[in-house]
Amino acid sequence: MPYKLQNSSQNMEETKEMSMKIDKRLWNVVITVFIVLILIAPASRAMDQFPEARAAGTLSTKVHIFYYPWYGLDPYRHWEQGGHTPPNGIGSDFYPVLGPYDSGDFAGAVTTHMQQIQQAGVGVIVLSWWGQGSYEDDMVTGIMDKANQYGIKVAFHIEPYGARTANSVVSDVNYINARYGSHPAYYRDADHGNRPAFYVFETYRITDWSPIAPLKGANIILQQTAEDFTQTANFGGLYTYDGIAGTFAPGWAVASAYAQAHDMVWAPSVAPGYLDDRAVPGNTTPTIDRENGAAYDDEWQNVLNPANGQPTWISITSFNEWHEGSQIEPARNTPPSGQGYLTYQNAYGLTGSAAESAYLTRTRHWVDIFDPQGSTLPQAPGRLIATAGNGQISLTWVSAGGATSYNVKRSLVSGGPYETISNVAGISFTDASLTNGTPYYYAVWAVNGSGESILATNEASAVPFSGTNLVLNPGFETGSAANAANWTEGTQHTRIGSFKNGNWSLVSTYTGTGTAQTLSPAIAVSSNTNYTLSGWVYVFKGGSPGRACLDLNGISGSPQLCTTTTMSQISAWKYLSGTWNSGSNTSVTVRLLTDSIPSTTWFDDIRLSIEGGSTSTPAPPTNTPVITSTPIITNTPLASGNLVLNSGFEAQGSSTADAANWTEGANHARSSDKFHTGGWSLRSTYRGTGTDTRTTAPIAVSPNTTYTYSGYIWRANAAGGACMDMADLVGERQLCTGTAGSWQFLSGTWSSGSNTSVNLRLITDGSPTGDIWFDDISLAGSGSGPTVTPTKTNTPTRTNTPIGPTNTPTKTSTPTVIPPITNTPSASGNLVLNPGFESQGSSAADAANWTEGTNHARSSDKFHIGGWSLHSTYRGAGTDTHTAAPIAVNPNTTYTYSGYIWRTNPTGAACMDMADLIGERQLCTGTAGSWQFLSGTWSSGSNTSVSLRLITDGSPTGDIWFDDISLAGPGGPTVTPTKTNTPPPSSCTPVSLTKRPILIFPGNNTQMQVSGQWSTATTFQVQWGTDQ
Repeated sequence: MPYKLQNSSQNMEETKEMSMKIDKRLWNVVITVFIVLILIAPASRAMDQFPEARAAGTLSTKVHIFYYPWYGLDPYRHWEQGGHTPPNGIGSDFYPVLGPYDSGDFAGAVTTHMQQIQQAGVGVIVLSWWGQGSYEDDMVTGIMDKANQYGIKVAFHIEPYGARTANSVVSDVNYINARYGSHPAYYRDADHGNRPAFYVFETYRITDWSPIAPLKGANIILQQTAEDFTQTANFGGLYTYDGIAGTFAPGWAVASAYAQAHDMVWAPSVAPGYLDDRAVPGNTTPTIDRENGAAYDDEWQNVLNPANGQPTWISITSFNEWHEGSQIEPARNTPPSGQGYLTYQNAYGLTGSAAESAYLTRTRHWVDIFDPQGSTLPQAPGRLIATAGNGQISLTWVSAGGATSYNVKRSLVSGGPYETISNVAGISFTDASLTNGTPYYYAVWAVNGSGESILATNEASAVPFSGTNLVLNPGFETGSAANAANWTEGTQHTRIGSFKNGNWSLVSTYTGTGTAQTLSPAIAVSSNTNYTLSGWVYVFKGGSPGRACLDLNGISGSPQLCTTTTMSQISAWKYLSGTWNSGSNTSVTVRLLTDSIPSTTWFDDIRLSIEGGSTSTPAPPTNTPVITSTPIITNTPLASGNLVLNSGFEAQGSSTADAANWTEGANHARSSDKFHTGGWSLRSTYRGTGTDTRTTAPIAVSPNTTYTYSGYIWRANAAGGACMDMADLVGERQLCTGTAGSWQFLSGTWSSGSNTSVNLRLITDGSPTGDIWFDDISLAGSGSGPTVTPTKTNTPTRTNTPIGPTNTPTKTSTPTVIPPITNTPSASGNLVLNPGFESQGSSAADAANWTEGTNHARSSDKFHIGGWSLHSTYRGAGTDTHTAAPIAVNPNTTYTYSGYIWRTNPTGAACMDMADLIGERQLCTGTAGSWQFLSGTWSSGSNTSVSLRLITDGSPTGDIWFDDISLAGPGGPTVTPTKTNTPPPSSCTPVSLTKRPILIFPGNNTQMQVSGQWSTATTFQVQWGTDQ
């Protein structure tokens, strides 16, 4: 191999080291002093002796460590960097216990490394890789062979080799998959579709990463964290690498929020220190003193702090990057003299050989905290959202596996300490009796009988207010791509999908010496009135004199609220607030500015409001609609008309966000940013598994009367569920849509039966990732309710929000060709053929008489009765299995539709319906962990046939099973399904083992899956136990 190619990584590394973090680690930070804010354990704390190695099956695959296979001995590679003469003089401030070694010494150095990594509890190494055919590429197979012996998996760190492009990285990923993908040590993440992982270093060197986007479905490609996210959508994850940044976590909260909202991996990095003086003599890059281990503990504490987000994985920088002094590989206590080497002596209070391995020991300590193997503790809850109200803050979060309840904790400062304020069984909580104008910070931990989850949610914060916010689009949620509605962006100010709350914020990447500013339109205010101006600002990093400010565009007497890029002001959302008396002013403009060589800055949740009264009675601002009256509920049944009070949400209740005559669910609020008619609608920003807004009082109806239930829904995207129903009333009408981007008209009839009242519900569930709006809800018929005509006191012209089309509903899912009806109705019984999926069709995975949807298959791994069910492993926005032929029914007849559903977890939706037939019966459950029996009646009306559907949608993250589907009533044959599975015998046939023990793996609650080699001999003994 040519010498130049052999030394490609060494030459590049020497170039990179000269500028180190100013270029290499992306942050451009020049910092001379770091203050350690929190120490997990004093440096003098005595530690246990080096732990025994973990078994291969108990290594954490959620902790990854960067590993460098670039060292050589003949000739020396990398050891001589900085002009040193190995073996005594090397380009490092520490000296390995192994001395200089060769990365190709698989039986020696590499074997020792794998033993040490196993002892640290780390399950994945990330190989520094410098291109196809490079020196490091030649090391891969030998390293993977040794890693496999110790239960360690291997991922790849694609470095900035010469002439690297986005297209060459595409080629690299395909090459690595083809060459190494079949190796048993090749890392594939089981929690993310068994995809391999590729970290891409210094992604900022390439400005267009769109060529890698098509690889996302089959690979997890991680971008090194950037100050903006213009290219991030092309990747599947984010990581930091930088050990210096780990001391103050710049941008971590923003990066984590972005990753969480876009279903990406977030893998922040921790390091024990940084020192490259011998490798790059004269380098001015800041150093991180190890402080006998305190710096390493500080970085682990930062990565686990809810204020910095919620990590998917944690990456460690590094196992053996000796040039930068970031290694945890054992270092010799007695290095060659006269070279000025440092040692690990007294790290964590250890001395001698124990000190040499101190950082392996401490890594094992932290791995056990972050990802304890065999633990029965619950998983961490998902994304926490805080929504402020008057004197209260509402919280919602995503449920956690294994949780029986949740501890809600609060702090008055970001990052804690947090105090438990409530333990709740559900996934929402409202913290009441709060002080308006005060920021509160929250995190939630899951709880079960074993204790509290190791990790919390992300930290969420909000400020309660009593007044109406006069700023339109205060969270930048509406707009077109980079342009926010109702704002005029300044130089390098853009709307971006990273945020404090909601899904968007305004980011400034301006770095000039002047000023860049974003302005709101003129806001009408009342004279001689006190207003509060406030907002949240996040400054990315320090080291320059720049500022980020909110003000009122320099109007006389107005406050200017600023944060700087000093160390105490960066790397956290800062709340800024000030008061202003309007004097003689009747309008004002809000300004967001960055100046004086600022760093990257985010703005979010900007407010201008009257709080705590005013010096005079202000006239209503012209840009803020005011409702002058609230309708009174007087729903006495009349002959005809819409029975729904405040059907278009035009009348406010206790506040602008509260709709009269409706009780809002979590993150449901009256809103004027989008509407079908009038000027208001109900908007949902909810992201959890289920909430609803419902009519405050039951609506009186006449019995045995047919009503038409209808309304309009607009969805930002198709993820999750958006429905209207009747609060699970038997025989209810449920209307749902998955169509996004326009107003969808939904309508269906409902027979009241014996009911004399009904509650209407507007539902968002299945963890939606986009906002949803409801408008113009109607329940109309000939036998009940008053004719309600809501008084719309305002009809504003809103140029920033287009009114969607009032579309006539089109049932695109209704097939144009109706298959022949194969079953003739008879007097009674279940009309569903093969209701328990016992009979197979063209294969074992195909159920006779059913047409399976994507990733739906007949299965015997879980069932209600019999031996089979329908098993869904689908993870997308929507699919269904349906009866292969329509089922014949008698018109004007009542049928009972029922079945059983088992869910692994409550994420997404699991339903049974009638293929969008007008007047259909839809049955859904969000309950997980047991068979749920669902049943409801359906009136056939004029229909003579029906198709049944078993639906999984809303991007479920767990498996779902259906069984024992029934449609019963007068009409249809009595179906006796042929059960192809043989029932258990009345007695057992003795057997014995041959060659090896039987391996038993958990199946479901009533079954075990057994594999082994059997013979029909004499006896069989089972020894039952668990591996602790």
